[in-house]
Amino acid sequence: MIYHPHATIIAAIRSLIHTNWNLTLNQTLRQGNTVANYLAKEGAKSIAQFSSLHACPAGLYHSVATDVVGTMYPRQ
Repeated sequence: MIYHPHATIIAAIRSLIHTNWNLTLNQTLRQGNTVANYLAKEGAKSIAQFSSLHACPAGLYHSVATDVVGTMYPRQ
């Protein structure tokens, strides 16, 4: 048996997918979701297991605005 480091999360997602509801999953490239990309990079730098944001980090204001208006980025 091969262990995947995200096996628990994958199992939880599969469980949610098979719940009796209408569900649509969409994939977006990191260039298309700059907020998630920024937060993932910041999380990777942190040694904390969990962190909570109570306000938008200064470096994210522009990214939030572009995500809200749905700015499209070509795949590179």
